[in-house]
Amino acid sequence: MAARGRPIERLRCVAIQRRENRSQRDTTASVAKKRAVVRCRPTRPGASVARRKAKRRGRGLRASPLLPLCTREQPGQSPIRCVHGRLKPARAGRPGAHERRQHDAQGRETGHGLPDRAPGAPRSGQAPTWRPRSAHRGDRRTARPPGPQHLRQVSRPGPEAERRPPAQPPAPPPGARAPRLRFAALAHPAVQLVRFGTKLGLARLMAPEDFGQAVLAGSLAFAAGHVALLGLDEAWVHTRRPGPRLLANLSRAHRSSGLTLGLLTALAGLALLTLSDPEQRELGAMLLALAPMVPLANLTVLPTARLVRERDFERLFKLDVSAVLALSLTMLVAAAAGLGGWSLVIGWHANALVTWALVRRAVRAHPLPELSADQEDDPTKTRRFGRHLLGAQISGVLGDGLGGWAVGFGIGRGPMGFYSQGRDLASQLVGWAGQLAERALFPALSAQHRKQALLPSYASALRVGLAWLLPAHLALCLLATPLVILLLPPTWHDTGPVLAVMALAAGARCLDVIACTALKAGDRSRSVAALGVVRVLLLLTTLPLALLRGDLLSVALAVLAAQVLTGALSLWRTRSQLGSTQDRGLVAAARASLALALVGSPVAIKLVAQFHETPWLALLVGAGSLLAIWILARLLLDRAGLLSDLHAIMSRSSRAAESTA
Repeated sequence: MAARGRPIERLRCVAIQRRENRSQRDTTASVAKKRAVVRCRPTRPGASVARRKAKRRGRGLRASPLLPLCTREQPGQSPIRCVHGRLKPARAGRPGAHERRQHDAQGRETGHGLPDRAPGAPRSGQAPTWRPRSAHRGDRRTARPPGPQHLRQVSRPGPEAERRPPAQPPAPPPGARAPRLRFAALAHPAVQLVRFGTKLGLARLMAPEDFGQAVLAGSLAFAAGHVALLGLDEAWVHTRRPGPRLLANLSRAHRSSGLTLGLLTALAGLALLTLSDPEQRELGAMLLALAPMVPLANLTVLPTARLVRERDFERLFKLDVSAVLALSLTMLVAAAAGLGGWSLVIGWHANALVTWALVRRAVRAHPLPELSADQEDDPTKTRRFGRHLLGAQISGVLGDGLGGWAVGFGIGRGPMGFYSQGRDLASQLVGWAGQLAERALFPALSAQHRKQALLPSYASALRVGLAWLLPAHLALCLLATPLVILLLPPTWHDTGPVLAVMALAAGARCLDVIACTALKAGDRSRSVAALGVVRVLLLLTTLPLALLRGDLLSVALAVLAAQVLTGALSLWRTRSQLGSTQDRGLVAAARASLALALVGSPVAIKLVAQFHETPWLALLVGAGSLLAIWILARLLLDRAGLLSDLHAIMSRSSRAAESTA
C-alpha cells in the first residue's frame, strides 16, 4: 500500500476480486456478491503537483488518463475511482467531512482501506458488470492488472437499469411557450374582431333580405363541407405516430369526399333552379356558385391539422388573419358596388383561395418523419376514429343550422337576416372558445390523456368557462338592446331580442364545447356523437312547436332550451366517463356566476330600462354595475380563483413582454 506522504510518480491499479458466501435470503441468486480491493503503486513518473492535489480534492476525474483502469459502472451507480487506496464514488465537487470520516471508518473495518460496499454497488443477487481474467480466481499473486483489454462483460444490466426512464430533454425556459400560447389565444379574437366589423359594415350596405338569402345558401354549402371532412382533421391531431403513408391515405379520402359533396351541392342548386319561386331560384344559383368551394376548402383541412398538431400557432395566426382580411375586403368592396347577397359568395371564394395558397406554403416547415409501415398508426383505426368524430360534427352542424334553416324556409328571408345577425353577434366568444378548444385545448388535453393527467387540465378549462365566459354571455344578454341600437342601423333593430336569447344559448354552448373536447381527448368520441344526436333530437322536437307560432323569438327560445339541456348532459357525461375532478375552484366559480345572475340581472334590467332614451349611457351604466357585482361576487365566493387568474394574467403579460423584447 502506498504511503500517504510518499510522492506518487507512477500510478497503476490492480484489482483483485474476492468471493463471499452466497446470500442466505435470496436462494434464486446465481452470482455471489463481489468486493473489489484496489491497491495503488507508483508506476508513472511526471505527475504534476496540481494533478495530485486535484485528485486529493476529488476533482479531475474526467481528465484522468487512468479513468478506464480505476472506474467501473454498475446500474444506478456513478463511476468508482481510486484515490490513495480508497474506493469512492465519483461525485461533483469536493466530498464533505462527514463523508470522509465515514469512508475512513469503513476502510479500517475491512482492513483494506475500502468500504464494505460502495454506495450504489450491487447487492446480494446482482451480477457485477466485469471481472478480471486471472489464472486462479481469488489469488492475488496470479492476478493480472485489470486494464481495458482484460475487462469483459459477464452479464447484462440488471432489471433496475432496464426500468430506468430515459433521460429527459432539458425543460424550456418559462417564456419559451409564451409566444405559441399568445398566438393561440389572440388569433381568433383578432379574426372575430375583423368579422365583427365586416358584419357591421355589411348591415349598412345591404338589406336584411339579401343578407339572409346569402347566409342561407352559405350555411347549406358549409354543412356539406363539414360532412366532407370525415372527422379526419381531429383524428390527425389525435394520432400518436403520423407518417407519410397515413397522410396519403387520409388525403385520398378527403379528395374523394370533397368532390362527392361538391357534386351533390351543385345538383341541389340545379334542382332549385327548376322551381318557379324567385327566391328559391336565386338560392339555387348561389348553391351552384358555392359548389366548387367545397372541394377547394377540403384541400386545406389536413395541412391546417398538421399545423395544429405541431402547435405552430404563429403560422396559424398569420394564416387566419390573411384569410379573414381577404374575406372582409372582398365582401365590403362587392357590397359597396351594389352586388347585394352575392358579395358574400365572392368573399367566401376569396377566403378559400387565400387559405389554400398560404397553408400549402406554411406546412412545408413541418416535414413528416420517415417511418416504416409498422411504425405508423393504422389508417383503418384512424379513419374509424374520424367516423366517430364525423358523427359529432354532423350533429354539431345540424344543431347550429337547424334553427336558421327553420327560420329561412319556414318564416322568410328577412327574419333569417335578423336571426343570423343576432346569432353571429352572440357567437363571438363561442367562436373564440371553439377554435381555441380545437387548436390549443384539444391537442393539449390529448397529450395530458397520454400522460394519464387529463382531469386536472379539464378542470382548469371548465373553471375558466364558468368564471369568465358564462358571466360575459350573461352581460351580453342583459345589454343586448342598447348594444344593437348603438351598432346597427334602424332597419336591423329587431335583432335585439334575438341577440339576448342567443347570448344565453352561446354561454351554454361554451361549456358544451369544453366538455366535448375533453371527451374527444379521452377517446370517448362515441359519447360526443351521441350527445350531438341528442341535441338534434331536441331541436327536432322543439322547433316545430316554435314554427307553429310563426315567431322569430320562439325559434330562438327553442334553440336555447335544446342547448341548455345538451350542455347539462355533456357535463354529466364527462363526469361519469372521465371521473369527478374534486376541484373546489369549480364549485366556487359556479357560485360566483350564480350570484351574478341572481343579483346582477335585476339591477342591470332596471338600469337599462331607466336610461333607455340614451343607449350609450344605459350600456355604460349597465356594464359598470355588472362588472362591480362580478368582482364583488368573486372576492366573496371565489377569492383564491380570482387572485390566481390575475396572477396568471400578469405573469403571462410579463413573459410576453420579455419574449418580445
